[in-house]
Amino acid sequence: MRQDIASNTSSFSAKSVALGDLAGKVVKIRLRVSAPGTVSTGEKPRCFVDDLSFLDTYYLNDPTVKSVTGSEFSLASQKNGTSLLTVEQADSTQPFAFSAPTLSKQDNLSAILSFLGGAESNQNGWRISPWFGAFYLPNERNWLFTPSRGWLFFGELTIGGGWIYDEKLGWLWTSQKIYPWIYQNDLGAWILDYSLHTGRRTYY
Repeated sequence: MRQDIASNTSSFSAKSVALGDLAGKVVKIRLRVSAPGTVSTGEKPRCFVDDLSFLDTYYLNDPTVKSVTGSEFSLASQKNGTSLLTVEQADSTQPFAFSAPTLSKQDNLSAILSFLGGAESNQNGWRISPWFGAFYLPNERNWLFTPSRGWLFFGELTIGGGWIYDEKLGWLWTSQKIYPWIYQNDLGAWILDYSLHTGRRTYY
């Protein structure tokens, strides 16, 4: 943030903030803008936030806000995928107090298919993801098998992607939009998945 004197020309400069450490996580960002007082000229200072944008992120551009009077309420989702639910106290004495976001989803099968996509290719549980390749679902649990990577465990959907657990690499986060880039949680780094091209486990 910078403070500047109003003029026809502005000395403000763009500032970028990297949020790579938050990959795959649900985050609520709030900007608090306040005026420190009056300036020597007697004018009240004004604060502005201009041209705020997010790159390579998924964000809620039209959230549904609902006020409730009791401790329980119902919310009907219009989408069959996932819904993000946050709850905050309207008259909290603490600034910006809100609950930890939780993710509500349907059954495991719906979540996996929402993430990977792919119609069933036969009656034996094999499906073809348009971006992740062939995978086998032996049942409606979270384990799936891929010919090139072996067994993987599907964790959960997030905004824009999903978590998958690999026994050798640990928790991985990716999405159809950024694949073959995969975020490796244990190392806090991005890796490339070339398994589909080589036919065996290949990561760089």
